[in-house]
Amino acid sequence: IKQAKGKYILCLNTDTILLNNAIKMMFDFMEKEENQNTGACGCYLVDSELQPGNCGGLLPSVSALIWKFGFRKLCPKYYEKKYVGKITKDTKDIYADIGYITGADLFLRKSVLDEIGLYDENLFMYFEDSDLCKRIKDKGYKLALVEDAKIQHLEGKSTKNPLNKKIWFKTSEMYYFKKHFPS
Repeated sequence: IKQAKGKYILCLNTDTILLNNAIKMMFDFMEKEENQNTGACGCYLVDSELQPGNCGGLLPSVSALIWKFGFRKLCPKYYEKKYVGKITKDTKDIYADIGYITGADLFLRKSVLDEIGLYDENLFMYFEDSDLCKRIKDKGYKLALVEDAKIQHLEGKSTKNPLNKKIWFKTSEMYYFKKHFPS
């Protein structure tokens, strides 16, 4: 990314399959005049069964943690919609509910990266996309999901050791919260 000279940066996981011309669709979306304040976009990911996958959601926050660890049992449909990130085409406003875009397919405006900085190298795996998207939004840029772009994400192929996955997740989660919510 440091060496890139182009207008955009595409971060695409190795466990993804393009189902259509998704990259061109994201490029065309970002090029539209009305989307010049969009810092990054992604697409509607599908899983290995071609069902809606985790394409993004609300940014991790203290209130999201409260929902995650307690109140989700009282309002499971709300929790699924707001915090799991399985956003479908039924979402009315592509900007309204998207706080972060899953890093499996993140199409970034290079000028925004130059302004906010690159990925935080303290985040090896997990929360690096949330951190980057939070910094994009904190600078006043929008995030978007491109409706017709389709990429299949064969999630969970980065590690076969579930213990490592839990350790990396919790370590990154703690770092993210200390960085953005120090109190």
